[in-house]
Amino acid sequence: MNFKLSTTFIPSNNRTTDIISLNLGLVDNDEALIEIVSLEGKLVFKDTFKANNTFVDVKDLDNGNYIIKVTYKNGIKSKAQFTKL
Repeated sequence: MNFKLSTTFIPSNNRTTDIISLNLGLVDNDEALIEIVSLEGKLVFKDTFKANNTFVDVKDLDNGNYIIKVTYKNGIKSKAQFTKL
């Protein structure tokens, strides 16, 4: 099960077993830093993406709740919570 995140949309279906699909709204040479943090504050994923439509594989994460943070080069930040099943 996948869910999508954009800068203006927080998904209502925020549960996944394997892949998170992100529509980052990137253009040209733009990029975004993606971080996934457990609710205990542990950073479990960090990478920079340049593609507008990005897929993050979370199947190896422990089941539980996580925060996904998106930080753009211009400093704009967005975040959403998801549950790994």
